[in-house]
Amino acid sequence: MRVSVNVLAACSIVANEMQFGNYNPAEADAIRNTTTINATCTSGTSAIIKMDDGSTEGEGSSLSAPIRRMIGSEGEYLEYAIYSDNGYSAVWGGTAETGVAMTGTGSVINLTAYGNVPALQSVSAGSYSDSIQIEINF
Repeated sequence: MRVSVNVLAACSIVANEMQFGNYNPAEADAIRNTTTINATCTSGTSAIIKMDDGSTEGEGSSLSAPIRRMIGSEGEYLEYAIYSDNGYSAVWGGTAETGVAMTGTGSVINLTAYGNVPALQSVSAGSYSDSIQIEINF
């Protein structure tokens, strides 16, 4: 008796929320935080995880050089960035070159996203938020 199956390349991701907490516009230091993106791919499957530039991107923003902003209730914007490295030097973008490459193991791989809100931005008090689309291409 012959038994066979075709194993398909498949991937899935789950992104956790990134919360920066409280921001004081008069503080001279940026605020930073991290979150985890959980990616699962069939063993041996190569994939790239990309992020768009958000729903309230700044002027001149692109997938390769995103200018991300959170919008507040007064219509003001608070700029922030997301990086793929703990040195905060590689902006996580929406192209093959600025995305994060991985190879599936069949188990969850935890990828860290490093967020930064620059200091001394002149904004009104209130809640600010943005939404980023994350995709995995394999």
